[in-house]
Amino acid sequence: MKRKLKFYILTAFVLIIIADRYVWMPNRVKDEIWMYEKGTYVGDPVRYGNDFEIKDSHIIFKQNTTKPEEVNQNRKDSFHFTGCYFGWLFMYNTTSDEMVIYLRKS
Repeated sequence: MKRKLKFYILTAFVLIIIADRYVWMPNRVKDEIWMYEKGTYVGDPVRYGNDFEIKDSHIIFKQNTTKPEEVNQNRKDSFHFTGCYFGWLFMYNTTSDEMVIYLRKS
């Protein structure tokens, strides 16, 4: 009986994590303005829809002629959507092998 209970709890936990990652987490990114904290600089502030899009687990940055050339060069890198928790947006830059962190603007 205890073994079945542990199995059900573990299964429910895994399903919640998967649902959070693919359903709720991308919605937390939308309608927010994000301020640069650390990592590869891709602009400050950035906003979903204006500056980037999320396709599957990849973040695709749009080129912006009003941003400096260094920023547009960094936006060509490959980014992986790592997470969005408690007002922090986490991305992984696979080109430079570093974490990029943005903070939700209050």
